[in-house]
Amino acid sequence: MVEWKLIRFTKVEGEGRGNDRMRAFNIDLNISDIRKTGNDLRVDFSHRVDYGDDVGFIMLSGFLLAGGKPSELRDIQDKWADKKLPPGFASDLTNAIMFNCEVNGVLVTRVLNMPAPVVPPQIGMRS
Repeated sequence: MVEWKLIRFTKVEGEGRGNDRMRAFNIDLNISDIRKTGNDLRVDFSHRVDYGDDVGFIMLSGFLLAGGKPSELRDIQDKWADKKLPPGFASDLTNAIMFNCEVNGVLVTRVLNMPAPVVPPQIGMRS
């Protein structure tokens, strides 16, 4: 099983355009590279939230280190050569990146006076 050892942001960019009335936002998560670094896999990513032309955007870029059994890490790297990832790993990776980017994105948007880039959970009650 893969374990997440570290997530580090290397670039933060944003622009608030003065209108904080958000109608919707789009999130673009891009995995640009996966490569072996020592006994770990390094996953380079960028996470961009676009609020629309009149509100602004934020982008966080960085990398995540994943550890695990050498055979498992080799399998992930081999699949990445074809720009594919094992479904379980892809899901866990996406969740790890999204969680960290949403939490840190809140801080960035506060400085820019923009709405937080968090999708609120839908809660329902049963009778």
